[in-house]
Amino acid sequence: MLEPKVVSVGNANIDLIIIVDRVPEPDEEVEALNFEISGGGSAANFAVAVSRLGLQSGFIGCLG
Repeated sequence: MLEPKVVSVGNANIDLIIIVDRVPEPDEEVEALNFEISGGGSAANFAVAVSRLGLQSGFIGCLG
């Protein structure tokens, strides 16, 4: 295994993305059109972006 050339440190987050047709008013409900769960956090996103650019990357993160 190759050693990473770039290491990012930070939180490992989970992004909850809810797609709606409009922003609800206070105390109003709207129906969700779609719901997605994806990995996130700026340090984790940076490590992925660096890797996609062709550099070796690593990530040190905290869960919870």
